[in-house]
Amino acid sequence: MHGPTAARDASSGATSPDDLSTFSSLQFRDYRYLWAGGALSSVGHWLQQVSIGWIAYDITGSGTVLGSINAVRFITALVIGLLSGVMVDRLDRGKLMVWLPLFLCASSCILGGVLLTDNVRMWHLFVFMFVFGAVQAFEQPVRTTVLFDLVPRSHIPNAVALNIAASSITRALGPGIGGFLLSIIGAAGNFFFQAAAYLVAAATRFAIRLPPKKPLPRRNMASDFREGFAFIFKGKLVRAYVFISFVAPLLLIPTFNALPPIYAKDVYHRGPEALGFIIGSVGLGGLLGALFTASLGRMDRRGYVQLGSLLIFALALIGYSFCRSFWFSLPVLVFAGFAEMILITTNQMLIQLIIPDALRARVTSVLLLSNGFLPLGALIAGAGADAIGAPMITRVMAAAAAAIALLFLIASPTVRDIRMSALIAGSPQQSAQQPKPTAP
Repeated sequence: MHGPTAARDASSGATSPDDLSTFSSLQFRDYRYLWAGGALSSVGHWLQQVSIGWIAYDITGSGTVLGSINAVRFITALVIGLLSGVMVDRLDRGKLMVWLPLFLCASSCILGGVLLTDNVRMWHLFVFMFVFGAVQAFEQPVRTTVLFDLVPRSHIPNAVALNIAASSITRALGPGIGGFLLSIIGAAGNFFFQAAAYLVAAATRFAIRLPPKKPLPRRNMASDFREGFAFIFKGKLVRAYVFISFVAPLLLIPTFNALPPIYAKDVYHRGPEALGFIIGSVGLGGLLGALFTASLGRMDRRGYVQLGSLLIFALALIGYSFCRSFWFSLPVLVFAGFAEMILITTNQMLIQLIIPDALRARVTSVLLLSNGFLPLGALIAGAGADAIGAPMITRVMAAAAAAIALLFLIASPTVRDIRMSALIAGSPQQSAQQPKPTAP
């Protein structure tokens, strides 16, 4: 399905959620290209994560420098992300989709060449991570905005879940592949391999034909920026969902990205190989969770799904904190990753269905602020582990998340009882709770 036909189908929204299968959105040709391009970009991302970390530690032997390298990416994506949504609304999305991976392809080739000459310095790595963070800031608003042009509105929940499933697959397999490539072709070869992945991603996106977009009037960028924030803060429903999106990065996900070395060494008394099992278990659970969410075509009460998965995620981590058997802890982590991905996928899907098309890129860029809670949560978890131990800080943070989930379940029928069918249909009862975007 291509060109004008695809655009007509994507705008019709004629398909009922009852007709959706796990992979139903892949029937649309242009969405298949978008999905494949996103998966390839994610492969490049995880290969880069492994390579940069290895090179930085090999040069300096410093864990502080290693943390600083990742901080550059997070901070750059966070700062630029505040303006990226406004820019995406003003630029040609089709060209932007192609140029973003091409920019990463060129950057990877340059760094690979520097590595081949044995002249790499730390400032090369910091510059590369700055570039990568800047591209990331544009990537999500572009892909999310384009998604609504490529599939019918009734397929959006399925399409969002499949996008996250692709990320979960590469999250589970990418680090292992990156480590294998480092041992076979070295760091320079790894970056050239990344460049190839980005190049193919750009080629798949080049094949996408987007429907014509009415250009936005040239207004003050600050006004456009404020309008995205105003939509979130003045809308009761979307404000609640954005708040929920901050809970996992701050209170739950740090157990996965900050505490595993402590659990592996001090709780389970094992070596570095335990880290691979811990991270891989979470990745496997995430993949299963994303595929499960993609198959929920008939599930209308997604408010319950969102809050229930948040509660289960928190309870699973509390259970994990009590595990003293390493092998018994792994299925618990799979279950936690499963609930995590259902939460993230459902939350993103509900927010995207609430946002008006005219504000989608701007509001999506604001949602990237949730990434800023990851390093903060990691800092809290790490300091807490030093003070009271990793298992106890896990319980404290997870218990706080569980309390938030229970509070919404008990006291917020607006959030709890929302129906996906009403959002897909653009129900006045739901949309009336949100401020309208300013007319051009």
